[in-house]
Amino acid sequence: MGQLKPTILFTGGGTGGHVLPNLAVLERLRGEEAGAMDVFYACSYREIDEALLGAAAVTHQAMSVRPIPARLRGWPRFGMCYLWSRGQTRRLMRRLKPACVVSTGGFVSGPVVLAAEAAGVASVLMNLDAVPGRANRWLAPRARRVFSVYDCGGLPAEKTERIAMPLAPQSVGPTDSARAKAELGYDAARPLLLVTGGSLGAQSLNQMMMRLAARADVRDALGGWQVMHLAGDEQVQLVQQAYLNDHVEATVMNRTDRMGMAWAAADLAISRAGAGAVAEVVANAVPTIFLPYPHHRDQHQRRNTETLVDADGAMVFDDHVDPQVNAEQHAGPFKALLGDGERRGRMAANLRSMGSGDGASRVAQYVRELIGA
Repeated sequence: MGQLKPTILFTGGGTGGHVLPNLAVLERLRGEEAGAMDVFYACSYREIDEALLGAAAVTHQAMSVRPIPARLRGWPRFGMCYLWSRGQTRRLMRRLKPACVVSTGGFVSGPVVLAAEAAGVASVLMNLDAVPGRANRWLAPRARRVFSVYDCGGLPAEKTERIAMPLAPQSVGPTDSARAKAELGYDAARPLLLVTGGSLGAQSLNQMMMRLAARADVRDALGGWQVMHLAGDEQVQLVQQAYLNDHVEATVMNRTDRMGMAWAAADLAISRAGAGAVAEVVANAVPTIFLPYPHHRDQHQRRNTETLVDADGAMVFDDHVDPQVNAEQHAGPFKALLGDGERRGRMAANLRSMGSGDGASRVAQYVRELIGA
């Protein structure tokens, strides 16, 4: 009777920023140890997880757990879902008997890592943001090894190793911008503005762009530019209609599975500042205006951008949430950067000088060592 293959259980979800780094590690394990191990993913109930894991052909199951609610009235449902997820994870452990758990933290990971600990299964944690969240601070002492993209407090120093952001190969595009534009159907001879709110979109960023497009001075500055806007699932038609009404040449979609090609095509980007987006900006050397998510108490998205801003590879705009205020505050510097190709070139060169490593391969190497594969 043949020896059973070890199973690696991945967990972390709710946003592309939690799922994609796990998929990068998983891809390295599949490529280097094809057929030598099985993988399974415990994800969140959100549609983005299903979309990304389905596209990657990864066997997965959604956990019932929800994020910790901001208001007291949400706690009864949170408690019920958490208890259901504890039962789900215990059954997963009994059924899969994983060799180890690989986690990107966040609300999904808590019950999975807790069940692994109870079953004597080692876990590996990837901390992706400049400020570890509550879940990661709680999970880190339980992990056999912590890999962190940033030097930051709140993690056990004796078992924490610094890595580059784990990026999937498809997150990095070719160095030939004209080729990337042509492959995406854009005019290779004209500049392209990429607007992205991350895997779920960003409502305030979408609304700011609609207000900016309505201004004659911004439309003049955008003359000759093409726009690729990733608006998320809920506002695609609204944003597309706004661009049409204001005669701005733009393609609007919810998201793209060719993100590396989109970065490669871009001459300038406007983006949220999740850890994955920041790492992709560096890897593709795209001058970027970041609008960090404004509602995080620890402001970790702003912290994620600091090294890029210090290197003059990016700018940071405050997201005031009110679209009119955002448009009024940011129209001037936005127009200036649209019209200053020399500065954009310097920013791109500064980003290239920062370099980017292969964090996914390092985590995959450690997982192989941990399970003896």
